[in-house]
Amino acid sequence: QDYGARFFNDWYRRDMADWLIRDRNHPCVIIWSLGNETRGEVAKELVGICHQIDPTRPTTSGHSGTQFMDVIGINGHSEKNDFFKTHTLDRPFVATEAPHTWQVRGYYRTQTWYRDGYPNKRQKPYVIEDLTPEEIFHYDWTTPENRKNAKQIFNSSYDNATVRISARQNWQMMRDMPNFSGHYRWTGFDYLGEAGYVHGGWPFRAFMGGALDLAGFKKDLFYFYQSQWTDEPMVHILPSRTHPKMSPDTQIPVWVYSNCDQVELLLNGRSLGRQRPGKQWDRMQCQWLVGWEPGQIKAVGYKQGNIVATQTIRTAGPPAKMENELEMLSGTAILTTSLVDAEGTPCPYGENRVYYHLNGPAEILSLENGNPVDTETNFRATSRRAFFGKTRAFIRLKDGTSDVSLLTGTICGELCQLRSKTISIDVQQQVLRGRQLSDDVFVYYTTDGRVPTVQSQRYIRPFEVKLGTTVKALVVRADQPVLTMQETFDEGIGLYWGDRRDEVQVADMGLQAEEAVYEGAIVKNSGRGFHGKGFLDFKGRSGYVEWYQENDGSAGQFKVQFRYAALKPRTMNLLVNGRKVKELTFKPTDSWDSNWATVTERIRLNTGANYIRLSSKGNATVNIDEMKILD
Repeated sequence: QDYGARFFNDWYRRDMADWLIRDRNHPCVIIWSLGNETRGEVAKELVGICHQIDPTRPTTSGHSGTQFMDVIGINGHSEKNDFFKTHTLDRPFVATEAPHTWQVRGYYRTQTWYRDGYPNKRQKPYVIEDLTPEEIFHYDWTTPENRKNAKQIFNSSYDNATVRISARQNWQMMRDMPNFSGHYRWTGFDYLGEAGYVHGGWPFRAFMGGALDLAGFKKDLFYFYQSQWTDEPMVHILPSRTHPKMSPDTQIPVWVYSNCDQVELLLNGRSLGRQRPGKQWDRMQCQWLVGWEPGQIKAVGYKQGNIVATQTIRTAGPPAKMENELEMLSGTAILTTSLVDAEGTPCPYGENRVYYHLNGPAEILSLENGNPVDTETNFRATSRRAFFGKTRAFIRLKDGTSDVSLLTGTICGELCQLRSKTISIDVQQQVLRGRQLSDDVFVYYTTDGRVPTVQSQRYIRPFEVKLGTTVKALVVRADQPVLTMQETFDEGIGLYWGDRRDEVQVADMGLQAEEAVYEGAIVKNSGRGFHGKGFLDFKGRSGYVEWYQENDGSAGQFKVQFRYAALKPRTMNLLVNGRKVKELTFKPTDSWDSNWATVTERIRLNTGANYIRLSSKGNATVNIDEMKILD
């Protein structure tokens, strides 16, 4: 029900002409893009309109009407490992969406993850070797049983989470192939939406394909591109050196992105040798396997034998205070808050809530931390939880010269007390414009559930609490309360710190029926052996279940598999994009809720959006658990 469905036929000529005339004098426009994953002979007319209004520039599209375009534009299909072997490129080529890789800032896995599995005949992915024989990182945003499906995981910042290709493999092709004119990375920033078909749906709220996250924080991927595209000497180390549950001597892949001639890595002062960044995709980063021990790692970059860049990262203790960094941009203040330990070392897993209070003519536009599963409102909010150690406030200063300051506060400590029971409270004032307020600030707190007042315990120094404690704090300035804060410290709060068994518990799950669009059924979870949160129980009534399936490759034939349970034989209609494909027969499984079987059928999927529906014939309906697209 978008523009294409409702307004295109009446408006496309006028809208296209207006758009071309508006922008044709901008020198930054090098190619006109006329569509994205659309279909139809109208593409030829669109090219004609474009050539008439602006004959100076070529046309392309994202996987749409390719035969009519001046420049071949292909989306994800161009990432397949046989694309350049099986396609004749008789014109210039642009990868209009490539590469499709995902990273969550500060999150790592050593095992390669393919969205649709590997090997996969449909996607034909490139081989990306695992970094270690077994996974060494086992933390995630929640427990396995709280995930609705197998895709509801964070994605690794090692450049090893993808559909078909890594960012490094894609860049090597872009750099070295003469007729590969360019690529548009999908995407530069994470963005809200499209979290279903990649990341499994709510509470995932964002597409995590950016080199920067929703808050604008740089991911490791940002520094990979910096190492390939810039000349200013740089080194960037990943992952962090803080691993609360890592066993001693565990071999951790330590990467350094750099544009220097050589990079030396030092662990607690001991040199682990020098390496040269390479041109091949798997040598673009320098890499060492480093046994886990606390302390510091230092990367030293050399050019012509001289030290030109360094970076040092250290093992952090529990969060103990904040560090604030202010940037002013066109009347907007951007305040970055980092949680650090008592020595000032950034805490890569800090999750404490940061509170904000403004003084003066200004307003908080947004509080954002980049967390793809943090669904709290960020619009004009007054607090936000840090995500992997950071959060950010965007504040608009109103016209005038009046003083504006910001008070930030947080109750620090490890939420689930992995290493420490120590709690500290930090409050800081930040001048946004003019002068600092001179009034003293006092903090009062409680640990017994009562609301703090000025008669409560005054905060002087860090203290300890037991698991299950909620710390509440009142911040007072000039005898007036300005902030009320609270933080709970208990098991099961914050990041989930699991073990190796968690890596296989949600494997091989498809799209869950209870998360699809359905009618005539109820969600039931009292049986056994179902995947996800439950299954659809139709109770013998008529109804349907419909899944949305994105296909970011070419149209073609695919296998679809349905997981079901039934005490009696049943038939249902299979419809794809509104057209009946077949009547499917479901054999008895000897149970309505415990014994599960599968039915597989071949269907055609279009490029882009597809809708797959099982619909009852009369009142005879099986119970449905999930749907899965196979190779």
